Order: sequence, then structure tokens, then C-alpha cells
Amino acid sequence: MATVTGVIAIVEILAFVGLWFVFGGLVSYDFLQGERAGLIGEGPSRVVEDQADEPKVDRRFQVEQALHPFMGYVADPEEDRHANAAGNDERSTEFGFPYNKEDFFAPRAEDEVVVAILGGSVAYFFAHLVADLLAVELNDVERFAGKKIRVISLALPGYKQPQQLMALTYFLNLGVDIDVVLNIDGFNEVALPQQDNLRFGTFPFYPRAWKTRVASSDPALLGFRGRVMDLRERRRQRAAAFSDVPWRYSFVASLLWKVLDLRADRELHRVELELQRKMEGAHDSERQGDYFAEGPSVEYASDDEMYESFAQFWAKSSRLMAGLCASQGIEYHHFLQPNQYVANSKALTDEERLNAWQETHPYRVGAEQGYPKLRAHGESLSAEGVHFVSLVDLFADHRETLYRDACCHFNLRGNELMAHAVVAALVDSLPGNNLE
Repeated sequence: MATVTGVIAIVEILAFVGLWFVFGGLVSYDFLQGERAGLIGEGPSRVVEDQADEPKVDRRFQVEQALHPFMGYVADPEEDRHANAAGNDERSTEFGFPYNKEDFFAPRAEDEVVVAILGGSVAYFFAHLVADLLAVELNDVERFAGKKIRVISLALPGYKQPQQLMALTYFLNLGVDIDVVLNIDGFNEVALPQQDNLRFGTFPFYPRAWKTRVASSDPALLGFRGRVMDLRERRRQRAAAFSDVPWRYSFVASLLWKVLDLRADRELHRVELELQRKMEGAHDSERQGDYFAEGPSVEYASDDEMYESFAQFWAKSSRLMAGLCASQGIEYHHFLQPNQYVANSKALTDEERLNAWQETHPYRVGAEQGYPKLRAHGESLSAEGVHFVSLVDLFADHRETLYRDACCHFNLRGNELMAHAVVAALVDSLPGNNLE
């Protein structure tokens, strides 16, 4: 019996070492379970060893999302398995913005300040991971002292301008009371238009992957979409199976799960690339001229002109949001989010180089070429009176792991640092809006 126990212990230790190599650092049962929870879709819950069990952002186009007449798409409360979980406000979920803990239609009390967060997935996770921290620290801002801070999220993964502008306009028109707007964006505006729209022949300022969302009857495309959905569901089911007792407490089982999941992820990536090639081919042939899927045509003389156009559109959208907020007596604060592909913005750790950096990542070029233009237009916004703050260099002096994937997202510590920076920016700003 002792021999068997010893063999099991040795195998578990070897598996632990294998997982250490795969993840680039020490792992725990809770960390591994958090990785699986991301695939299952259990949402942000607890914090273990400075690792947030926030949901992973997959490469989805239309799964669990529904088309919306004004904002392009919102979360589909009927398809999202966890949107109606306990603690989530049903009314906010019904309007397509799940995981809000409080009803953003509730009238504002006299002693209350309503803070609305807008943007893409970085803003989305920021709102749901550090809302409580943000509320506590905003109480240290003199003009908010003693007030109850109610944080609401109008952000969704993949949102890019003008979706933030549309969401703000729509919900203000519906009567949502807002005192402070925090718009956290920039990456999607330069990374997504070319990769997700232009190369499929779609107008760059349409919502991301618009052609994929609305293409209807092409059998080849439908087949690949079905394969993508099947692979994602298989990954989810496998993660759920290995989350059960006793497997969740075995490093051997977790190593087996991770090997199988990496293989499935590679296959998913291959199928998605094939789907993209089919979409590109469809644009070049029989589907060319489908106005609903493609919109107006646009051509750029160079990449420089293209990224300048993206940055100009982003800045113009921010001006319009600032003007709208000023007309309603709302504070508007615009933040350019950090990204690991911006040169010299952070010294990446070994773990980040393993998990959060890909030389061939489809969004890397957009960040590298687009961010200098975003910064320049951000300076113009500031000069015009818009309260704009660049957070691109926020992580420059931090040597710990902060990025958690190869796209753009942060772990809990990274989100906490951004919360500190956002509050500091509000302390330094004047009450109200400076924009005339």
C-alpha cells in the first residue's frame, strides 16, 4: 500500500512539474480550476493567489450574442448560460448587458453617484472584477465623499467605436441616470477593423465580424461555423468533466486535461482560420456586392492612411461622447488602455512571454501601428478640453505578470492597477466637463 501511495505521489509531482512548464510558473488546484471555469463560462467569482477566475475571452463571433438594431449586437440573455445566474440583475441582462449586479434603470438616489463604464472586453472585465474596489476608492475623491457609488457596465467584448457612443446615447435616451462616464478603449479600434471586417470586404466601422454575424445561407460557411461551435462546446464539456471531484484535485488529471485542451485549441484555431479564408474567398467571388453584409466600400492608399483613419474615427467618437455628456451634466473621462504589443510599454515576464505574446497574433500589427496614432489624437483631445488620459505606460515599471492572454487582457492585479490609475485621474480632473 505504501509503495502504491509512493508511486502515486511521484507521478503527481511529475505532473505538477509538467504543469509548471506548461503555464510558465507555479500552479495550484484553485488556479487550474479557474482556468477550467473560464472555459465553462462561470464568470468572475473568487480570487485565489492573486489570480482572478474571470472568464476567458474566446474568439467568438456570434455565439451567445444577438443582433441589435442600434449597437450591432448585445449579449443574448436566452443563449448565455450564466447571464441569469443568482446575483445578476435581470433587467440589465434583458437589455443585453449581463453580470451587472445592480439595475442600471433604478432612479439615482440623492446620496448616490452612478458611474458607467464603456468599452470592449478590457472595460467589460474591469467593470466586473474591480467594481467594488473602484467604488471604495472613488469615495476618497472629494466630490464623491460620503456618496454611494453605483457602478454599471455598458461594455461588451468586441465593442469598438461607435458602439460606445451608440450605447451611451441609447441608454441615456431610455432614462438611465449617469453621473460619470469612464470610456476605456483604443485597442479594438485599431486591431479589429482590418482583421475582422476589411479583409472580408466589410466596412471597417461596422461592428466586428459583421459579415460573419449576418451571412445567412452559404452551406460551406454554415458548416465551418457549426464545426467551430462544436469544438467550443467539446472544450467546455471536457473542462466541466475535469472540474468534478476527484479529478480537480489531481495534477495528473489536470495535465491530461491541459494537453487535450491545447490540442483542441489548435484545432479550433485551424478551423477558424479556414472559416476566415472561406469568408475572404466568398467576398472575392459570389458574395461580393452583398450590401447588408459588407456595407459601403472603402479603400486606403497605405496602411498608414488606414490606421490614421481608424484613429480619427475613434477620436471623433470620443468628442461626440464628451459633448453629449457635457449637455447632460455628466463627467466624461476617456482612457486609452494598455497593451503588451506597444513597444517599451512593459517588460514582459517569462510567463507573459509564454502566454501573452504571439509574434503572429492577428492583432499585434494593429496595436503596433495604430497606438502611436491613438496617442497623437489623444493629445489633441486633451488640448480641446476632453478629459483624456493615456494608460499605455501604466505597467512600464511593473515586473510582475499582469497580462493573462495574447490579446489584451489583464489578470486581477492588472485591473487593480488600472482602477488606481483611473481614480487618480479623476482626483486630478476638475468636476464636471471642461468641454464647451
